Amino acid sequence: MITIRHAEKEDFPWILDLNRENEIWLTPLDEELLSALADSAPMFLLAEVDGQPVAFMIALRENNQVCQLKVYQWFNERYSSFLYIDRLVTHETFRGQGIGRLLYEKAVQKALEDQVPVLAAAIETIPYNERSLGFHKAMGFEEAGRILVRNETVEVSLQTKALDSAASRLARIRDNEKKSHTVLYTLFYIPFRHDNGFIYGLPDADISYKFGK
Repeated sequence: MITIRHAEKEDFPWILDLNRENEIWLTPLDEELLSALADSAPMFLLAEVDGQPVAFMIALRENNQVCQLKVYQWFNERYSSFLYIDRLVTHETFRGQGIGRLLYEKAVQKALEDQVPVLAAAIETIPYNERSLGFHKAMGFEEAGRILVRNETVEVSLQTKALDSAASRLARIRDNEKKSHTVLYTLFYIPFRHDNGFIYGLPDADISYKFGK
C-alpha cells in the first residue's frame, strides 16, 4: 500500500542517500541545506510502500530565501505566485508505479487550495532526461524557456503547468501585468489588454471574459 506523509528529520539520511544516487539529474544536498529547505518548504513529502520509503518531493513557493538555484530564480523573476517542484526522486526499484504522479497530484491539490496559479519544474535536456521530460509532458507541463546551468555544462528546460481555476486565471492576469505593464485597473474591473481585445474580471471573484475587436 502506498502512503504519503510529511517527511521528518529522521528521514534525512535516506533522502540524502537517494539524492546522492541521482546527482546526474539533481543538485547536491547536504544535511544543512536539506534542513533549511525543509523548514522553508510548504511541501516536503515522503512516499512509502508498506512502510518502506520509496520517494520524496520538495516544493517551494515564490520568494524562498533558501533556494539560490538559477532555475528557481528564473521563475521567481517572472511569476508572482507559483509552486516550484525543487526535486522529486523515486527509488529506481519503484519507478513506473505511479508514485511520482501521486506526489504531483498532491502538489496540484496544495496549489489549488492556496490559489497558486502555476506549477513550475526544471528538467535537463543536456544530458537528456527522457523519463522526466516524458513524465512532465504527460502531466500537462509546457516549456516556458531554457537556460544553461552548472558552469554552462547542463541545459535545462523550464516548464510550467497552468492550473485552471478562477483564482489562477486572475493571478495569471496579474503576472501579465508584471511582465508587460499593460493592465489598467478600475475600482470594480480589471481590464487586461489581449491581442484580440480585452479580458474583464472581477477581483477576488470568478472571472468572466470576453474577446472583441
